[in-house]
Amino acid sequence: MEGKWIISEVDNSGALVSKQMLLFSIIEEDYVAGNIMIFRPGDAFAIVSEQGDTLDNGQYGISDNNEHLQLYSPEDDKVITYEMVPLGKGSLQLNPLSPGVMTGLVIEKKE
Repeated sequence: MEGKWIISEVDNSGALVSKQMLLFSIIEEDYVAGNIMIFRPGDAFAIVSEQGDTLDNGQYGISDNNEHLQLYSPEDDKVITYEMVPLGKGSLQLNPLSPGVMTGLVIEKKE
């Protein structure tokens, strides 16, 4: 998981169910296509805009079976859990599992 991953797709369709769910998706505004998720050795991660601005940072963890990714943002004091589904070489679909989180992502390993 270490390295840079480009957010290539963002799926907010689940957030459009109600106004309340839309508010939850606004919290996830750092998850925009083109932004980069950087996973550093150890447990540190950052989300960086295409312009290089740091949008969020925190810690990450991966389950023993490599099926789940957890992101912790100290700024929001929030943990988001995703199911990781391999889509092919260097590409993962991240399906949200945390209550209230409605944004799914596709990320691609940046060479």
